Amino acid sequence: MKLRKSPVAKHTAGVVIFVGLVILPFVTKGYIVSLLATIFVAGVLASSWNLMAGFCGYVSFGHQVFFGVGAYTTAILVTSLKLGSESLWYSVLLGGLVAGGVGFALGYPALKLRGPYFSILTMGVSEIFYVIMVNTPWFGGAEGLNLPPVYTLPKFYLITLVTFVAIYFLFRWLRRSKFGVALSAIRQDEDAAEASGVSTHFYKILAFALSGFFPGIIGGAYVWYITYIDAVAAFDLHIVVQMIAVTMFGGLGTVVGPLIGSVFFTLLSEYLWARMPELYLVVLGIIIVIVIEFLPRGAVVHALEALKIKVV
Repeated sequence: MKLRKSPVAKHTAGVVIFVGLVILPFVTKGYIVSLLATIFVAGVLASSWNLMAGFCGYVSFGHQVFFGVGAYTTAILVTSLKLGSESLWYSVLLGGLVAGGVGFALGYPALKLRGPYFSILTMGVSEIFYVIMVNTPWFGGAEGLNLPPVYTLPKFYLITLVTFVAIYFLFRWLRRSKFGVALSAIRQDEDAAEASGVSTHFYKILAFALSGFFPGIIGGAYVWYITYIDAVAAFDLHIVVQMIAVTMFGGLGTVVGPLIGSVFFTLLSEYLWARMPELYLVVLGIIIVIVIEFLPRGAVVHALEALKIKVV
């Protein structure tokens, strides 16, 4: 006879873990807090990219735009109004809202394209934003923008934690909603979905806006954490490469894959960086290639299925 954990026990354990994570930055050292925040950031960014690529079937190579827009929105708000750390929460939220708005505005023309045409367009949009930021004094130009030098690691950690948890529950609900069913239909056969009466363009735009909102929040929180932003850091290609790598490592098209994958991917990156800094990227790249080649559904998905755990 198999013993099954009751829903109450699962929820209680989840609440206890969450409360423990909330308390953690006030009782432990900075490195642990920073490492966990890095994991949460990787999970949120990968999940946001996965919403378009895994749920909807549209691969974006310029998703770092939303991270950069969120970072610059927060930085401009703080520097223009000379705000202090008390503005952190709402300035970060504004960064997410503006990034989501940019996603909505860009989505209308961009999502009329499909396949590689959409992917190439998103890459081009990222370069356009980069050039604008570098050559516009109001955005700090090539020198970037500086925020007040305040210690914000605990708040940065809490923002990333809350966003990490929120994106899990939101995307889990979304998978079962009418919205999620529409995105799944678009991924499988967009023409058939449209012929069935699904407003495909509308749902794609909403997905693109939502997938931009969360990176915008992370970008806004990140600029508070490092107290500086410039176009190179904001629109770095490495950001979207990491989104793709974490998603593929965890499991494309799943809710838990990118989130759990961010844990293993970040810890693996930290270990390789500490052990072999000169060959770090080479070894990490080889591992990613092996995972994609032999575990195409994601290492996390294969591990969960091996343990007879249902993959969401």
